[in-house]
Amino acid sequence: MTSTSTESIQLGAGVPIARIVVPITLDHHYDRGVGLAARLAAKWELPIRLLSVDLSPIDAVNLTAGEAIEAARKALTKSRPNLTVDDILISSSDDAIQAAADAMEPSDLVVMATAAADGDRSFSFAQSFAQRWGGPVIMVGPNADLDTFAEDGDVAVAVDGSAMAERVLPAAVGLAEALNRPLHVVHVLRPEFTEHIARLKEQGEPVSESAYVRNVVGQLADPSMAEWVVLHDENPVEALVGFAASRSLSAVVMGTHGASGIVRPTFGSTTMQVVAQADRPVLVQVPMAVPPLELK
Repeated sequence: MTSTSTESIQLGAGVPIARIVVPITLDHHYDRGVGLAARLAAKWELPIRLLSVDLSPIDAVNLTAGEAIEAARKALTKSRPNLTVDDILISSSDDAIQAAADAMEPSDLVVMATAAADGDRSFSFAQSFAQRWGGPVIMVGPNADLDTFAEDGDVAVAVDGSAMAERVLPAAVGLAEALNRPLHVVHVLRPEFTEHIARLKEQGEPVSESAYVRNVVGQLADPSMAEWVVLHDENPVEALVGFAASRSLSAVVMGTHGASGIVRPTFGSTTMQVVAQADRPVLVQVPMAVPPLELK
């Protein structure tokens, strides 16, 4: 795996990524996040911080916070002995999730695993933590295939016509550049929009269903590193999940809010459904936490 200069890894905040942080939440999901973080840290020559978040004294398999973080550290040092690893325990009787978010730095990249269901503790923690921190988070869902990540797959970013969704484009460009892979800018059109475009064409209007996404790609600093894609589907989640699988992507990049606004108090529902269903990790970014997109 070829290493990449850390100076070139910028995921939208204008600050080079200097560390990978892996939250440990006392359940059996976190180890997949540790594994991916180790691969990225080795590729990008970055240190890892294990962030143990004590949400409850004992979990379902009777691991304490200290035992969980020690197990993760041992697994890391065994698989990647050259990595620099430190750890920190977050324990707060008031709000452990906020305390964990407060422990982050602008130059951090979070890698964390989560399960599929809303009721699962790791899923709920992932939503709340990412929303409160606001920085880039690579989420490893239950169906994510880690065998191809960061090796030979392209990167896709979802846009929906909203300024909010477009704010994650710098993170998508940064990830594609860090992985040295092309970027696919994807716009999913529902049938009613396609029908509307068809009616306008019949009336002689010079319209195109790809005009928006083509313009987005054309406004990137380097349009040659990206291609535009229009998908037609009633269900944007199924469209994006299917596209990720068909193209064997390394990752999908999405904002937590888009044209539909704030769907739920903590996170955009479309984004978390993609996290839960996709066979690739998903880099999520809170649009309100990054500056408005400056296109050329």
